[in-house]
Amino acid sequence: MTTKHLLAAFFLFSAVIFSAQAQEVTEEEEEGYVYEQYFDKKSDVYTRVGLSWAGAVGWDSHSYKTKRILSYSFGIGYTHSLTYKGDVNVNAEVNLSRVGFRVTNPGGAMDLEELTMNYIQIPVIVRYYPIKEFKAAYVGAGPQIAFKSGDVQIKTQGSGQFLLMDNAVNSPDLALVGVAGVHFAKKLDLGLELRYQHSLNKFLNPFPEARHSVFQVSFFFPAEALLNIGLYFPIF
Repeated sequence: MTTKHLLAAFFLFSAVIFSAQAQEVTEEEEEGYVYEQYFDKKSDVYTRVGLSWAGAVGWDSHSYKTKRILSYSFGIGYTHSLTYKGDVNVNAEVNLSRVGFRVTNPGGAMDLEELTMNYIQIPVIVRYYPIKEFKAAYVGAGPQIAFKSGDVQIKTQGSGQFLLMDNAVNSPDLALVGVAGVHFAKKLDLGLELRYQHSLNKFLNPFPEARHSVFQVSFFFPAEALLNIGLYFPIF
């Protein structure tokens, strides 16, 4: 499957999700009674910050042995309930994430030891709340498209550093994302989430089998909290 096909699938999936949002079913049409909402709102905006355990897989045809690196991710998202029961939500985010990997068996002083790079990631995730007795918990999945931001940094075994040429990097990066999390205080914009993302296409042209593989744990909270922080700690 080519990158064009993957991009088309991504945007088609996104269109289906957001069209479903416009056609959500009302209480009267579905059950004939008013269902008590668990969350305080049907939609909200949130900020997320988290730690990543980033790595790369797919080195079977190469001699590299790699391990994951500790990194970060942060961004802003929007969530909206697709059903009156609030058991299916759609989430769209824009995140800045740092990913990469470390090589554990470099050879000479000029051999690759660590690679890091930044992405602007745009995931569209459907959350499902399956447990009636614990409505705050959810699982979910969806596609993600990511665009390289800035330079790709290389660190060598001899502590040298240099930048990788743009033609060696494939962008955009397409991935599938799986999540599991829990909300706090019956708020859509407050909670804790575990996330795994796995690339569908190559990100380094010299190593076409390699794929990003990233675990994340993140805390999401109301977006207006950033505005409140700005009032106490103005930038200007």
